[in-house]
Amino acid sequence: VNRAFVDITSPISIMSLVEYDPHEAVTAESLAKYRTASTIVNQAMLELVAQCNAGMDIYVLCTEADIYIQQQLAELELPEDTEVGVVPTCISLNEVTANWCPIAEGQVLSPGDMAKISMGCHVDGYIATLGHTHIVGVADKPVEGRMADVVVAAHTAAETVHRMLKPGTKSEELIEVIEKSAKAFRCNPVEGNYSISMRRFVLEGDKLLPNKAVDVVDMPASFEVAVDDVFQIDVLMSTGPGHVRDEGDKPMMFQRNLNQQYELRGRSARQVYGTISKQYPVMPFSVRDMSAKQKLGLKEISEHNLVIPFLIRRERRAYQLAQVKYTVVVTPDGAVRLTSHPPPFVHTAYDLPESLASLMAEAITDEGPTAALPIQCDPSEYAVFEQVQAEE
Repeated sequence: VNRAFVDITSPISIMSLVEYDPHEAVTAESLAKYRTASTIVNQAMLELVAQCNAGMDIYVLCTEADIYIQQQLAELELPEDTEVGVVPTCISLNEVTANWCPIAEGQVLSPGDMAKISMGCHVDGYIATLGHTHIVGVADKPVEGRMADVVVAAHTAAETVHRMLKPGTKSEELIEVIEKSAKAFRCNPVEGNYSISMRRFVLEGDKLLPNKAVDVVDMPASFEVAVDDVFQIDVLMSTGPGHVRDEGDKPMMFQRNLNQQYELRGRSARQVYGTISKQYPVMPFSVRDMSAKQKLGLKEISEHNLVIPFLIRRERRAYQLAQVKYTVVVTPDGAVRLTSHPPPFVHTAYDLPESLASLMAEAITDEGPTAALPIQCDPSEYAVFEQVQAEE
């Protein structure tokens, strides 16, 4: 999600729209809806990745992915009053961390681009999200070097967190395993990125898991994993120090802020806010779905904090970023991951330390497409990679 920490200590309230219970049980009916949304997202990612070739326009790819998800949702046999919706597809290239949701054509994929793809949808408010890192132009030979390292670091962290999502596990333990995974491949978790709990119609709940332990003002309290928790696990790794910054990119995606009220003066702004309230009452929306006139109205709405921007941050261009995001439900016996996508074709020189290897050996329940981690250790190469990391 990659918003500012100032926003996340007070998750968006939708009590005026739906009955919000932070400890709601995941029933057979609600789990079925999570699975329905997840099946659509898993297939949409497979379709999109197959189209992410050199020369393809990012705007076209994102738009077509959203249309595909909308069509799949429309074909579902649901009660007439059931709400469904799309979380806008984003493709963030190379040093861009997340939330790149282009509003016009003009940016195309190039060979070697690291495309961080994020998408999602909901069925009756039960949300499924998925994020994958695709390396453009990979053919019959695996990508090696630092690109491979950061991809495997992200997947290792995502896999180990999955195995540790058991009732009673503390958030500090999850942060520790993310940092261990990064260190094993000479990478760093990206600051400001986080995983978070979800509930019906609530994309950001009350349990927040930072990518790494940092001293941040008003940092949310630690928590324990509990039965019926639903998480959006979002791991973002960097080959650099993981310090990202705002370089002035205009937000391309917003979400209505139900904790803020203001009487808008401009007619255009009032009309746009009415449209947002009707079409996107609690879910994110993309600026690309708005007309030129609506974009002007959005400016006043944003100035008065009636919508929350999804921030765009960047790492230094010398470094590579990789992301893995998935939806997971905690049961008494462990966690069931509902969305996933196999890692790209890479080959890393590093291997897992024993503490992570034993954890990875544990059986898990994964209902999305999977593949083994692309790890093959050559200890003689360690010194070479450590030297490169030091020079960076």
